Amino acid sequence: MRAMIITIEGVDRSGKSTQAAMLTEWMRGRGYETQFFKFPDYSTPAGRLISGHLKSGRVDPKTLHALMAENRRERLGDIRRAMSEVHVLVMDRYVESNMAYGLANGLDRKWLAGLDKDMPKSDAVILLDIDAAKSFGRRGDGDSFESDHSFIERVAEAYRQEAQKGGWFVVSGGASSSTVRKEVADCAAAAISGTPVGD
Repeated sequence: MRAMIITIEGVDRSGKSTQAAMLTEWMRGRGYETQFFKFPDYSTPAGRLISGHLKSGRVDPKTLHALMAENRRERLGDIRRAMSEVHVLVMDRYVESNMAYGLANGLDRKWLAGLDKDMPKSDAVILLDIDAAKSFGRRGDGDSFESDHSFIERVAEAYRQEAQKGGWFVVSGGASSSTVRKEVADCAAAAISGTPVGD
């Protein structure tokens, strides 16, 4: 099979990092060479700037989203190398997150899309859809994005709209971890086989 990018998206505290990691192990257990990427990657120069902006609470949206895109470009060589060597790349957030969060921040769609125009495209996106209020019950306040309830509600709605436009897989992130894990795996299997879930 050709290399594929499968991206797990969702608002903060939707369970995406847990599910992306479990999907990676599920894929490997079935014999697929798989590599895992997580964004933002706070280990890079742009990633450290992002972390500082988020912790400070003084975030200029355009600057932050440009940094998020630069953070992905910092790993572009690794992504391209992985695509040449492995079958599946699992992304814990990718370019789709910049669009959803950017739209929720009131930024222009065309400008946001241009930030990531050189990045390889996701072959499948799995959205963990969760009510924003429920996401806040999962742990305490986080960074300046994570602690803004109304903003997260806008992000959740932007994700739903992007999922409808883009034909993404949508999984209820409010279900049990084991249920979500099975549904995410079913979506990934469907993406690889090219058949809709349930067929």
